[in-house]
Amino acid sequence: MLRIIQKAVLVLFGLIFSGCIILSTPEEKAIVMNPDETMLFSIEVYPARNEFVWYLDDKIIPGIAGNTYTYVPGDETGDHIVTVECDDDTHSWLIHVLDNKFVGTNPCVEDTEGEFDRIWPWPEGLSFWDNGLIPWPRYTQAIVNGIGIDNHFQGIQRLRNGPYIVISGSNILDRTGSIFIARMASRPSSGTFGSNLMDSSFPPFEDQLINAIDVDTGLLWHAGGMSAVGDILVVPLEEYKEAVVSKIYFFDVSNPEAPVMYDYYIDRTNDPLKDKAGAVAMTMLADGRYLLATWDNNLLHFYLSNSSKVEDGFDTENVVTWNKNNLVITDDLEKSFGGSTINFIKQCDGQLYLAAFNGSNGDLGPFIPFLQIENQASLYRVNFPNEDYATPPVITKVASRRMYSGEKAIIPLWGVPSHTDFVAAAGIYIDPAGRLSIYSAPHYRNAGIIKFSEFSSY
Repeated sequence: MLRIIQKAVLVLFGLIFSGCIILSTPEEKAIVMNPDETMLFSIEVYPARNEFVWYLDDKIIPGIAGNTYTYVPGDETGDHIVTVECDDDTHSWLIHVLDNKFVGTNPCVEDTEGEFDRIWPWPEGLSFWDNGLIPWPRYTQAIVNGIGIDNHFQGIQRLRNGPYIVISGSNILDRTGSIFIARMASRPSSGTFGSNLMDSSFPPFEDQLINAIDVDTGLLWHAGGMSAVGDILVVPLEEYKEAVVSKIYFFDVSNPEAPVMYDYYIDRTNDPLKDKAGAVAMTMLADGRYLLATWDNNLLHFYLSNSSKVEDGFDTENVVTWNKNNLVITDDLEKSFGGSTINFIKQCDGQLYLAAFNGSNGDLGPFIPFLQIENQASLYRVNFPNEDYATPPVITKVASRRMYSGEKAIIPLWGVPSHTDFVAAAGIYIDPAGRLSIYSAPHYRNAGIIKFSEFSSY
């Protein structure tokens, strides 16, 4: 009955505005699909007719003239546009075809320091619907949620395959550390997302949370700053109030719709190395092994994998420790290291860098603790002498950038988070061309919406 009423209304609308296409299937304007799937596109028109023109990526599809078209991706992964033309009326769908091929490393960057410097300091604002997957009042600043203390978002990464964002969450109230995966279907799979709020203050319906995964329950409730390395998502979970312990978990996110957690994890709840881990970074070395670093406010711990496969584990007996007091600085940069997230960037000549993100509420902090004034992105050059990963590296601070929230108000309304907060969540994304972007999110959601932002160099 609802469909009949909807059709009648749209027919009337079409008569008034002289449109041809009154209904389209799928109703969503953006679709995510696997390469082995097919998708039927169809339209209903008024007045009735039999001749239509269908396009795939702006090229006419030969032999298709009816009101339906079946799309078969085959090897056509990435983004594609299907359009149907009826007189002067057209309708288009954006299709994201996932490649579902496992990739274990990120692209390299030709000139890391130059790319870092080119990132524009003002962001594009984005958001997505929580889709009812987070129960009220969790991840809000509501009084019944303890004003959000120890229940907040803490890390963000953009995934390689498709238009997906993953955010980590810490929840001491339910003793769960979680990850939340959002499908930004209205955004392109490659290149920058750009804002999805150009036409409205609300996100498109198709941009929504699709998965909420409790990584651990019980002792380890604080999920921190993550790293995405190709199709490997590395997630640190810790307990730092009652016990100073942590575990590092790994996920295969080659299919972001159905991530798979590895059986293996790095256990830091017992000797030989028992410590917290607020953030983690990982990169693939030239010999195929992984270098992983954890951060705990004072120390970096470096682990080497036993092979080119995460499931073969890491050497937990010979862990290299670096103290932030050993930081080398250049120019007039402040001698500081660390933050909510650390991410490795691998230059194409083999030089390693770490990006770190933090924030400050400046001199007014003691008086207005929720005032956020500065978001700081810092870049560090990492050198292991003679590529000897059994010795502590020399880490040199080479750049520091102030990034802006993009909000009009310096002091956001209580309970209404901004799009950007490096203290809460931030992370580097390296696109296939080796260009850098920064993504950030606030600690909390509001009115069923989770905000985030994108800083890009192009």
